[in-house]
Amino acid sequence: MGSTGSGSFTDYGHSPKQVTNQGGNSGEDKCNKAFSSNLEEVQNCDYYINTSSVPPANTHVSITFFPPRIAVQDSSNQVIGYLPTKYNYLLACIESGISYSGIVSSSALRPVASVSVDISPD
Repeated sequence: MGSTGSGSFTDYGHSPKQVTNQGGNSGEDKCNKAFSSNLEEVQNCDYYINTSSVPPANTHVSITFFPPRIAVQDSSNQVIGYLPTKYNYLLACIESGISYSGIVSSSALRPVASVSVDISPD
């Protein structure tokens, strides 16, 4: 029961006309839902590389497409980390004109650098 995809955007349909009914027959509009997530690759991103730290809780963040991934950045446009690929559908939402922002809900340096964010559509 595994996946054969590569985890890249080419594995997922992201046409803007698919944006408003992402939930199949349920009518769920994922583009307009808030979510929380742990970020990936925090130690490989600009913020950590430049500061040797992670942003504190309540730091304002925004979502951007930083090829090939959807990234979370601070107000200085430093990438803090990347969203897991389960949020790849957000690319279609962004391309349709929806923007996202939020805050760092928690962060830690030990045992490994980690950042969690709360995000909502603007």
